[in-house]
Amino acid sequence: MTETDLRPFRKARPAFLVRRLGNLVDHMEDHGHPVTGEQGYPGFDRFCTFDKAGRQPAVGRKKWVGGS
Repeated sequence: MTETDLRPFRKARPAFLVRRLGNLVDHMEDHGHPVTGEQGYPGFDRFCTFDKAGRQPAVGRKKWVGGS
């Protein structure tokens, strides 16, 4: 049996870790790709955007926890 309403999951998307998240956010917005911050990922700063194919990749940075 084949599902007739098969479509991609909205939350199933690739995620990339970067070191300079702020620089990337500025670059994406400067080139016409709006970004949306995401909550619910403890220990990470994270945002998502849409690419030209309609996919929604997420980009994040692990929060640094100071200490000795």
